[in-house]
Amino acid sequence: MIDIALISETRFTPKTHINFNNYTVYTTNHPIGNSHGGTAAIIKNNIKHYPIEEYRTEKIQATSIKLVDSKLETIFSAVYCPPKHTISANDFAKYFSTLGNRFICAELRIDLTSDHTPVILNVTTTVNLVAPLLRIYNSNTTDWTIYKNKITTETELKTKINTIEKIERQLEQLNMTIHIAANSATPKRTGNGQPLKHNSYPKDIKEKIQERRRLRKIWHTTGYPSDKTAFNRHSNELKALISTLENDNIQHYLSNLDPTRDTNYSLWKATKNLKRPKNHITYQ
Repeated sequence: MIDIALISETRFTPKTHINFNNYTVYTTNHPIGNSHGGTAAIIKNNIKHYPIEEYRTEKIQATSIKLVDSKLETIFSAVYCPPKHTISANDFAKYFSTLGNRFICAELRIDLTSDHTPVILNVTTTVNLVAPLLRIYNSNTTDWTIYKNKITTETELKTKINTIEKIERQLEQLNMTIHIAANSATPKRTGNGQPLKHNSYPKDIKEKIQERRRLRKIWHTTGYPSDKTAFNRHSNELKALISTLENDNIQHYLSNLDPTRDTNYSLWKATKNLKRPKNHITYQ
C-alpha cells in the first residue's frame, strides 16, 4: 500500500480533475495552462499533512506537502524540469529555498534520458494520523425541509455580537444547531443485512485472516500433512466466527425493520426486495 505518491509530468490542465478513494490529490500545472509539464502529490487522507504553496515557473513546476512526525518536519516534493530549458544554479536555489532543511524530491528530470521508471522509497517514521470525518447527513435520506425548518427556528439573528467571546459563543451555538438539525432530519440506519465486507470485520477476525494466510503459505511451501491439518483447522474456526458474525448482523437488521418514516420505511423496502423476481442463470 502506497502512502504518498509523487508524480512528475502529469500534463494536466485547469480542466483536469482526478480523485482516488481515501487519498487527497494536490497538483501544479504548467504556468501557460496547456497539457504539458506539471506535477502531483497524492497522500492518504488519514496522514496529517499540510500543502505547501505550489512552485510554478516555466523552468520548474513542483507540488509539495509537509508531514510532521513525532519529532521532525519533512517536505515531500514532486518536481518537473522541462528538458528544453537551461536551468541555472540560481533557479534551483530559489526552488530549494522553499523546502526547508529536510525534504525528499522526485523526480528532477532535466534531460531526455529519463524513462519514467517508478521508484519506491521506504521511509520509516511515526506519522500523526487523523480520524476520518463523519458525515452528519445522507444525501439520499436526509429530509432537507426538516433540516431547514430546524435551522430557521433555532437560529437567533437579533443577538448583538460585539466581542470576541460572543463571536466564539455564537459560532459554537451555530455548530451545535447544525448538528442537531442534521441528526433530526436524517433517519437512523442500522445493519443492512448484507454480508460484511472484509474491511468491516472486527480486529480479532482480521488477525485470524492474516494467520490463515500465513498457515496456507507454510503448507504450500512444505507440503507436509501436519501443516495442511493446521491450515484446515484454522480455516474452519475462521469460517465459524464469520458465520456467527454475519448471522448476528442479519438478526440485528431484521429486528430493526420498521414501516415508519424514522427508519426510511425499511420494512417496506426489505419486502419489496424479497418480491423482486430473481434472475436465474442456466449453465450449459
